[in-house]
Amino acid sequence: MSGKIFIEQFRRLLNESREKNEFEFVNVLLGYKGMGGMMSLTHFYESQSLFQDMSALLTEDHENKNNVRIGLFLYSHFFEMDELYRVLGNLLNIMNGGHFKPFMFEDLEADELTPTEKIKELKEMSAGCGFSDLTDCIDELYSNKLRNSFFHSNYSIDGGEYLNTSRRHTIKIRGKERYSLNIETELYPLIMETIESAKFFFSEIQENKKSYTSNRAIEGNLSLPEPVMILGDAENGLIGWQSSSGSAMKITYQYGSPFLAAYNIRITPKMSGNELKLSEIVDKNKYAKNDSDLLKLEEEIMAENNSERIKQLAIPYYNAANNTKERAEKSENIYEKKALIKSAIEKYKKSLEFDPGLVRAMNNLAISEKELGDLDGQKTSYGDLAEKIAGLSNLADDFPEALLNAGHFSQIEAQETINGTDRKALYLKAIGFYERFLKEAVEKDDIIQRLGRCYWGASLVDNDTVLAHKALGYFEELIEIAPENIQHLLSVAAFLTDYAIIEKDECNEKEKRALAILEKADKLSPENGTILYRTGTTKSTVAEKEIDREAKELYLIESLDSFEKALPFDPSNTDILNNIGFAHVKLGWFYDDEKSESHFHKGIAYMNDLIKYHPELSNSYYNKASALVGLYEITESQNFLREAKEVTDYAQKKHPGSVDDIIKAIEKFWKEN
Repeated sequence: MSGKIFIEQFRRLLNESREKNEFEFVNVLLGYKGMGGMMSLTHFYESQSLFQDMSALLTEDHENKNNVRIGLFLYSHFFEMDELYRVLGNLLNIMNGGHFKPFMFEDLEADELTPTEKIKELKEMSAGCGFSDLTDCIDELYSNKLRNSFFHSNYSIDGGEYLNTSRRHTIKIRGKERYSLNIETELYPLIMETIESAKFFFSEIQENKKSYTSNRAIEGNLSLPEPVMILGDAENGLIGWQSSSGSAMKITYQYGSPFLAAYNIRITPKMSGNELKLSEIVDKNKYAKNDSDLLKLEEEIMAENNSERIKQLAIPYYNAANNTKERAEKSENIYEKKALIKSAIEKYKKSLEFDPGLVRAMNNLAISEKELGDLDGQKTSYGDLAEKIAGLSNLADDFPEALLNAGHFSQIEAQETINGTDRKALYLKAIGFYERFLKEAVEKDDIIQRLGRCYWGASLVDNDTVLAHKALGYFEELIEIAPENIQHLLSVAAFLTDYAIIEKDECNEKEKRALAILEKADKLSPENGTILYRTGTTKSTVAEKEIDREAKELYLIESLDSFEKALPFDPSNTDILNNIGFAHVKLGWFYDDEKSESHFHKGIAYMNDLIKYHPELSNSYYNKASALVGLYEITESQNFLREAKEVTDYAQKKHPGSVDDIIKAIEKFWKEN
């Protein structure tokens, strides 16, 4: 019976934790414990294979002693698995509003927990989120004394009995203590229920991974809430995720077994000592489980006629509003979503009736009102919301996060604004909020990076060298504060290449500074696909400006090498594939011997694949046509020129204006011939 309960409740836990916070759920499935081969980071795959192989050896003959021995080995293995407790603990943690913990129950500074102690922890976690049935059945299935008798060789099998040969201990299963167990009626059912539970545990995790057959955008929570693309594949299922800010976690299979690559990962980062959430959730069930309990609580406290106690009613209403808001975020029904947001708004307002100075309620109220307006088709700008929230910082010294939120919304508005003048003004507005928040911030590196990015974005509008210099100052400060932060190093390197364009730097000084930073990042995080890709693009830029022919050749070759090394980390990345092909084309134009022809053909091969599978990429047509023109110059074969014309004719229809330069070159050659 316990096995059946485990199957039902574990499936429910997977489904409900996925609904509650899909980003954290995906991290549990990925099982991140560091970057590397997953076979070396987790025993999950080995244990799964072990259960498949060894359970196949079991027969239906219950009197066969080997069945008992194999069954007890599998029974004991299941309850010894760290992955069992890591998965269950993290899923329960999600249900309790927590985040994914890579090393759940693995505190290296404390004594290692036994299975009994881990089950006790799970029972405490499940009590507050409605999954006590699950942990109770695990507790019922597991017998520490049975496991010990088998693993410590204190047992004997005689006829139809399993005997404990230790005089010190009895065996306790299903609440009963004894020295012997009837194999047919007591031991074998327990073993088989556990084996079926284990098989279900493995299969359900795999099924959930397989359910991600394509990419899908959700909201994740890294240093701030931000869009995250869940990466799914029709063949392999879940392969990772990538955030809008450049963080990523991806499984690749280029080494024959799964390899987990992670870029710019910080699990549950802190901002000013507090985790920043735009829709903050605070102890949802601390004061009231539902609205009727909340009203009852209000009646009781109002009857006390104590002004301080009445003011405290603001907190349970604030918590209830956050709870309602969370339900709205999960709802896929537009009418239900709107109704829930309206309910949350009323609770925030009620909270403010009891404590007009509760600035966090004002913050969430403003965000909720914007969301409701968007759903009703009455969209307001993020900039307007930023101004509204920024005003809250004047009401409470202990809520500087209002400035951070205001800066964040202004920055989003700037990034989404097409008009250059308006975009620059919004970046400058975000800068104003961020610089005010910087004075209050305890951890400054993230906010300094934001300031650098905003000055950078503003400078690009009209190549404003003054703003670019300001951005440089913040980025240099960033490296001083966090000299080993990979994400920061990547940001600074990317900025320097743009800064060179803004200042019309033709001597490669800034690009070479960027390369030095990328070299440092590579030493800190070797075999990092993002660093290798950025190194490739930067060396390619340096090669374009380089006058010395030998130096230019070296940078072109090293650029190609960096792109090719980056590819295994993300084999389907079109930017990497395009840059490899383009690097071959550039080398084709650089050489004037047999190497040239070889590189042109290699470049065309890459462009053919990109055009076939990603016809939306206009530069693939340009690069292919360029290579074909190069081959024509080498061989003087009209076939290459004719094919180049076919490529540009097609590209001009699909992407007007994208191949104008190549068309002029082709027309020139046609006239000459």
